[in-house]
Amino acid sequence: MEQALIEKEISAWPNKTTGPVTVEIKNYDPAEDGSIEVYDMAGRLLFSQKTGTKTQLDISSAPHGIYLLVVTIKGLPTSFKIVRE
Repeated sequence: MEQALIEKEISAWPNKTTGPVTVEIKNYDPAEDGSIEVYDMAGRLLFSQKTGTKTQLDISSAPHGIYLLVVTIKGLPTSFKIVRE
C-alpha cells in the first residue's frame, strides 16, 4: 500500500528530452533521505544524487536512447523510463 502512495506523489518530465529532466515529489520530507539514480539499458549507473521536492537532472551529455530513472524514498524504489533524444 505504501508503495502505491509514493508512486502517486512522484512525477518526472519531460519524457522525451534533449537536456534536463525534472523530478517532483509531493509531500516529501528531506529527512526521509531519498535518492535519484539514472541507469542505461545495460544496467550501468550514470547519475546518482540525493533528491529534494523538485530536482533537475541534466542528461544532455548522455547518448541518445532510453534510460531508467529510479527514485527511492523510504527504501522503496519507483522507476520511470526516460527517452533522451
